[in-house]
Formats: sequence, C-alpha cells, structure tokens
Amino acid sequence: MATSRWALSNWKPGTVTVLQAAGINWGIKYPKVTATLPDQVQQASNAQSTGSGTPSTKGATGVKGLYNALTSAGASHNAAIGMIANAMAESTLNVESAHMDTNGFMSYGLWQFNANSYPDASSLVTGNASKDLIAQIQYLFKVGGLSAATGSTPQQAASNFAAQFERCQGCQAGGSQNNIRVGNVAAVLQALGLSG
Repeated sequence: MATSRWALSNWKPGTVTVLQAAGINWGIKYPKVTATLPDQVQQASNAQSTGSGTPSTKGATGVKGLYNALTSAGASHNAAIGMIANAMAESTLNVESAHMDTNGFMSYGLWQFNANSYPDASSLVTGNASKDLIAQIQYLFKVGGLSAATGSTPQQAASNFAAQFERCQGCQAGGSQNNIRVGNVAAVLQALGLSG
C-alpha cells in the first residue's frame, strides 16, 4: 500500500522543503526551511484560552508554537496569524476540540472541520495532540485553508480566511464573526511579542 503524501510519517524534524514535508518530490531543488515540528507541536498542543479571547500565559506559548508550525509548513506571516485568529474563535486553540453543530454534525480540531463537509474529519482528533496538530495543519492546507488566508495584513488574512474558508454565519466581511476574528489578531500579535 502506497503511503499518502499527507501521512504523518512524512513530517520529520530537520531541514526539508515544504513540498518534501508533504511527500512531494519532483526532483526539483527547492529552498530549504527548517521544520522542527515536534517541539513546536507540543507547545501548540498546550494552548489554552481564558475564555475572553485573550490567550493565557500557557496559551501564549501555544500561539508561538502554532505560529512556528504553520510557518514551517509554508504559511506566510500574515496567513499564519490570520489562521490562528480564526482558530481562537473556532476552538479556543484546543487541538482536541470536538463539538456538535445545530444540524447534528460534529466539528473537529482547531478550525472545527465539520463532518458534513469533511467526512473524514473525525480522524483529526485522536487524543494525541502532537500528532493531531500536524494532521490538522496538513489537512487544512490540503482542503484550501492556506489559499483562503490571503491579505497584505494579518487582519485582512483573518477576514479573508473567515469569509472564504470558515464561511460561518457572520463570517463575511463586516459580519459579527468576521469582526471577532479580525479582533483576535491583536491577541495573536501580543502573544507573539509583536505590535499591531
């Protein structure tokens, strides 16, 4: 049986290209990036929220780890911050989050992949937060999340990701959920030690 290019075994610590990490190798020389995901994944799996949208001290470590994991996997600075701001609204940065929506479908992980749209989403939450985080980032990129997080600022990336990927009620530009996610950017920047 062939190994899927999205298999967790493709993500190893060390210097790899983003495409090599995803199991793609066309014999082309790509610039190398350092992907030391296991430590970063562990930090991100410790993420917690105070419930107010502002990460706790432990959550700040998680934000940094999640940011490093996303950028190591190929997300730009703005895209990573925008995706984290959305994950704060979706799951309060809980990698193992699983909730039922009002239509009776379960949603899983940091970005609450809904089983109605993503039938295999339940495999993203297994109880092993480190491995699940890697799987969720890989899955997010596979289903178009990275291309949705565009923008020349983190706020634009958060808004575009909400509107184009999350597509929840109020996630369109100007909607209440979109505004919450754009507002979360300040908390992400603070956790990363950056100014808005």
